[in-house]
Amino acid sequence: MTRICSLLLVALLLAVAPAHAQYDGLTLLGAGDPFRDESGATLTLYGFKTKYQEPIVGFYFTKGDTQVRFYANAATWDKLKQLFIKTRDQWATIGATDFAMMGSVKSYRIANKTSIMRVSIEGSNPLQGKQLLISAMGGPSQIERVFVDMDQQNVAGFVEQLYRVDGYLKGAGGQ
Repeated sequence: MTRICSLLLVALLLAVAPAHAQYDGLTLLGAGDPFRDESGATLTLYGFKTKYQEPIVGFYFTKGDTQVRFYANAATWDKLKQLFIKTRDQWATIGATDFAMMGSVKSYRIANKTSIMRVSIEGSNPLQGKQLLISAMGGPSQIERVFVDMDQQNVAGFVEQLYRVDGYLKGAGGQ
């Protein structure tokens, strides 16, 4: 009986370990719905807590076999949230110059990994409608890159996911 209990305990520990490793050692609080653009790239937001109970938001960019993870601490999360909300609210008048000052944003270091995110507006001419372009670079020597394009309707849905993930953080005592 002791042997069976020991085997069950080991099996349970092995089953839990891969899920924890999937999120770079962070505790998952909740996830937003994945957004998929026309090219097949996806962006999913996750709310996490570090082992020190610090709130972290993960932006998981995926295209094919390539995945880049961007982690935002509370300060970066607030700035990005404000940027995306402003983009939704001022869609008709927002232009490329509104993002020129931002440049690239470096992620919070998790599991000794960092990445870089850039946000910009492209298009808005007679041949191409306006698109919000979010790109992430990461991996060894920043060689992996994933781009996600959103039109006005998608930006509005994406902002709803921001609120959802923010609710996970606040529900867990964060921010």
